[in-house]
Amino acid sequence: MLELHFELVYTPQSLPEHDLFTFSDADNEKILSSAIIADVDVLVAGDKHYDEIEIERPEILSPASHSNKQALDAPIISFDLS
Repeated sequence: MLELHFELVYTPQSLPEHDLFTFSDADNEKILSSAIIADVDVLVAGDKHYDEIEIERPEILSPASHSNKQALDAPIISFDLS
């Protein structure tokens, strides 16, 4: 049985200015910024816009890539945008 670990990370109301990446969708920017601030290892995201982002950390995986990965040592992160 595969056991998945995750951590819930809350997105702050305002984010610091940066020039690391840009998204046309503000929610995507909030999610990735929050993942970086929380220092997560892996971000599982189904949105194709994440495919365009080239950063070292977090590793960004599609749900399919994540499920195909043999071993997952890092926690999965879930975001609450409310």
